Amino acid sequence: MNSRVSVRLCALAAALVVGACKSDPTADLAGQPQTVLINPGTLFLNEGDSATVTVKILDEAGTPLQGQVQAVSTAPTIASVALATGVQPDPTRTTSVFRITALLRGPAYARVTGLGLADSARINVLPAPFVFDGTLSSATPKGGDTLTLSASGAFRFDPTADTVTFGGGVAGTMIANSATQIKVLVPFSSADSLHIAGTLLPYVPGKTFTVPSSQVVTQTGEFWAGDSSWQTAPNITPILPAPGDTSRMIIGTTPAANSVVCPEVALGFGSTGPCMMFELVLPQDTVLNFKVDWTGGALAPDVDIYACSDSTVANFGTACFEDGGAGATASKPQATGDHQYPAGTHWFVAEIFDSTSGVSPNYFVTINAKAITTLSTSANPTTAVVGDTLNDSATLGGGTGVLSGTITFRLFTPSQATCAGTPAYTQTVNVTGAGTYTTSPGFKSTAAGTWRWRATYSGDAKNQGRSTACSAEPVTVS
Repeated sequence: MNSRVSVRLCALAAALVVGACKSDPTADLAGQPQTVLINPGTLFLNEGDSATVTVKILDEAGTPLQGQVQAVSTAPTIASVALATGVQPDPTRTTSVFRITALLRGPAYARVTGLGLADSARINVLPAPFVFDGTLSSATPKGGDTLTLSASGAFRFDPTADTVTFGGGVAGTMIANSATQIKVLVPFSSADSLHIAGTLLPYVPGKTFTVPSSQVVTQTGEFWAGDSSWQTAPNITPILPAPGDTSRMIIGTTPAANSVVCPEVALGFGSTGPCMMFELVLPQDTVLNFKVDWTGGALAPDVDIYACSDSTVANFGTACFEDGGAGATASKPQATGDHQYPAGTHWFVAEIFDSTSGVSPNYFVTINAKAITTLSTSANPTTAVVGDTLNDSATLGGGTGVLSGTITFRLFTPSQATCAGTPAYTQTVNVTGAGTYTTSPGFKSTAAGTWRWRATYSGDAKNQGRSTACSAEPVTVS
């Protein structure tokens, strides 16, 4: 035989022998327990319910192994674990089936052991019935009232995700929320359970729930169902608040098709309507502030609000906007500000300026009343020569309770005949009740002519703010 061929054949034979000795690197792990497979690995059960889990012991190749498997509960008062009965037997004897029974709300684990391995399945026992078990401040709240939900039971709130939906699928406006309390503005809605999203069970990490309330909530109180004329407008006089108090009312449902009687439409302001009118009869001069909020964006819909002293279309030009109105600000809510309405009949109006931008199903009206105050002033001196010191005093009265806030005195030079621009002198004093307040040390006059004082009381939560006129306190300096 050729020696070179002989060498090659011998080398090939040696390689084949070596190759035959190589083995599968996982072959030594075959049949060795590697993993406990529990299905499902997490359970959610209501109290009293049960479910089964299957358990397999797998080797490295994922092959189920035969062997004895046991399972126990880590919290047997919360959930029990037992070998399931009445289950079709596994002919390969590699699958074990256990029944988990939920006994009491709370967390537990099914601890599984077998063939030298151990693992667990999480058990979350949920309350039954699965409803919000806290408290509601009322089951019959008035539209526009604040409803308080307190998490006094198993559930808590997620302040970043919670919402409250009333009957008919109408969401309430969130006023304040925390882990233990929600305050929501009650919308016009049908009687039904609340649906509270973003609730938590502290022992179930990373998961939120939507749960119904155990109580049916029925919205009551005043609401507006749409009026086509001023003569049928609801009279809200009985619900007007006392001075210093706040009364909320809801306007529910889409406004009626009444554009023809809407003041801004009739006056050619470019409004499309519709509008909502509310009659109020005042037995005496009254300070009121109307504020309107609604479901939707600041311009969807675009809402204007104002008051009228006459419901006759021909008189809208002089009778409406007696409080100045509000609305051309592309913002919400809209408010009229404090305005002193004279005794008599008035109508509060909320008008949709552009209905193409949308019409909200829920409008909230807040009415705040303040007590009328008095403010009289006296310049000291009223005549002076250049270089004399000018001072002012203001006597504050009326109102209710202990008056608080501030009085700001402003002195304008002879060149500021309309009291416009930056005053020559300004002083603000704190109010601690009715009485007389004065400036000190005052201001030395620097020019001849007529100087003018103005005093402004800021008002407080219960009392009307007030200012004196520019012409009320002239001081002649020569």
